[in-house]
Amino acid sequence: SLFVDDRSSGGTVFQLTPGAWTQFTVSQNAASSPAYIQDQAGNRYSIKKAVEAGIIANYGVTFIGTDGQWHYYLDVTQATFEPGTTYALYAQAPSLNFVVLYPGNHYKGDRSRMDMVRAASQDTRFKSVRTETFGGDLTGDPNWEYRWMGFDFVSNNGSGWTVYMIATTSKTNPLVRFTRFWDPNTGQYSPWVYVGNNVLY
Repeated sequence: SLFVDDRSSGGTVFQLTPGAWTQFTVSQNAASSPAYIQDQAGNRYSIKKAVEAGIIANYGVTFIGTDGQWHYYLDVTQATFEPGTTYALYAQAPSLNFVVLYPGNHYKGDRSRMDMVRAASQDTRFKSVRTETFGGDLTGDPNWEYRWMGFDFVSNNGSGWTVYMIATTSKTNPLVRFTRFWDPNTGQYSPWVYVGNNVLY
């Protein structure tokens, strides 16, 4: 359901002018990971694959920054699209369409679960997940939704714990998420870790 929700909007189609920069804006926050370039034969390319195939310029996605100057993403897989910002693509082939898909954001709890499992998988002290411990506070903070879930955890000295991973989701842009947890070995919270707007499941 989450996968379909992120890709079922139909999005917005931008016709790219060959041999020129095509500027565009989006109506809502969107990740670039499900966006794609479609050629006249109906083939679909991610932005990265389109750059590698040479059908769009190797600058990938450019944008006007807050300084009023044009910039480009050194890593096109990190591109994100926000309302109010002007972006541009340079087409090097005819009859290309660029399709931006808008996430439905109907399954934010499921996304948070996946974020927490993904974060726990980066630390070998985390063992099995306790799905029955999943909970959250969605109204206590005006800017963020908080969710949490417990994991079996083995500390450096071999002691067993139940450690809760915490996930936050921005209320203004639900693609912006962070995770952290209470570390029994240090006696304090780990730093907030940015998940990444383009990490979809």
